[in-house]
Amino acid sequence: MNWKWYWWGWMGLLLIAACGHDSSVIAPSFYHWKTRFSPSAGEKQSLKQLGVVKLYIKYFDVDWPEDAGQAQPQARVDFAEIPEQKVTPTVFITNRAIQKTGEANCPALADKIYRLIFSLHPETLPPPQEVQIDCDWTESTRAAYFTLLTHLGKRLDSLDITLSATIRLHQLKYPKLTGVPPVDRGMLMFYNMGDLDNPQEDNSILDIAEGKLYLGNLDQYVLPLDAALPIFAWGVLIRNGHPIKLLNNMRINTAENIPWLSKISENELRVDSSHYFGGHYLYVGDQIRFEEVTPRALMEAADLLGERLPIDTRSVSLYHLDSLTIGYYQLETLDSVFKEFQ
Repeated sequence: MNWKWYWWGWMGLLLIAACGHDSSVIAPSFYHWKTRFSPSAGEKQSLKQLGVVKLYIKYFDVDWPEDAGQAQPQARVDFAEIPEQKVTPTVFITNRAIQKTGEANCPALADKIYRLIFSLHPETLPPPQEVQIDCDWTESTRAAYFTLLTHLGKRLDSLDITLSATIRLHQLKYPKLTGVPPVDRGMLMFYNMGDLDNPQEDNSILDIAEGKLYLGNLDQYVLPLDAALPIFAWGVLIRNGHPIKLLNNMRINTAENIPWLSKISENELRVDSSHYFGGHYLYVGDQIRFEEVTPRALMEAADLLGERLPIDTRSVSLYHLDSLTIGYYQLETLDSVFKEFQ
């Protein structure tokens, strides 16, 4: 046998095998949840090094204040500078706002949301290719919320803009009960899976064993899914046995050496004398349960979802863009998280 033909034959087989290997095309992304878009130099460098191509920027919230007679926008974004990445305007709507607005008035609310998104979208930014709505709807608000999405989707479709919606784990597990939103794509929020109000809870942000329980019907979910993973941390302030407040961006390693705080478990501290801490006044006897996502747990979550989600072109987003959250992890770890989905 001519050795050249033998060599080219093997090369051909290798190329065929490589071309036949299915893989997902991933768009590394971040959520931006602050009211002012003004990333630090370090945050910009991290985005560049991680190859981030998309930002889900919260443009505003929609809530129903107690003294108001209608749903109102709050916490509107201010662009101090223009992002280098593609931007997906994201709007957070409280379940209370949907409930009080009612199904009959949701088309009008959708119109207001549509107009405000484009009034806040900088003229120097390209038109968005996608708009995302974030709402933890329930069975009782399903009809009204889906009416809002249907109306908003029609307006966006005329501009060839995709509409996506966040999907919580309970909505993934019980689609017959909560319904599947009438949108083009879903963003599976793989976090906040514990009971925050339970004083016995260990980590309500991310629990891999708990998360697995929600993924049984993942391959049957009818919407194509993107994925969001947590890199944030907080302290749960517990007073008289009841959780009363979240202390954002708090990790136990920043507090365990404070003399007036005593360690009572692996992730809990007790207040021994009243003090201000992180802008909050703490009283004797208060407890703080620190919840965070370790690099190992983050990788386990990425590995789990990357294995279970079907092959697709999707965004994989980390929540959220902040020097305190990004700085806790090695960039190599975050890069590996994205690669787990390929």
